[in-house]
Amino acid sequence: MGDPTSDEVLICVHGLTRRGRDFDYLATAMQDRRRVICVDLPGRGASDWLPVAADYQPGVYIQDMAALIARLNVKQVDWLVSRSVG
Repeated sequence: MGDPTSDEVLICVHGLTRRGRDFDYLATAMQDRRRVICVDLPGRGASDWLPVAADYQPGVYIQDMAALIARLNVKQVDWLVSRSVG
């Protein structure tokens, strides 16, 4: 959400059992100030399952986020990370 050319980027990452849509209200509220990216981690929300079960690990998630940032072509991002509450 927000201006796709903005250098002010907020990436929202959900907890283990959640999904990117959890941030809809926040993203809507902030879209006039920054670009808000709400990701679905692999196997969650609208994301496909990974073909190799062993790839569900933090290192793979970090690589995915690094690729996302590279694709956004910005110098800096802000993060909002939620955790699952059991």
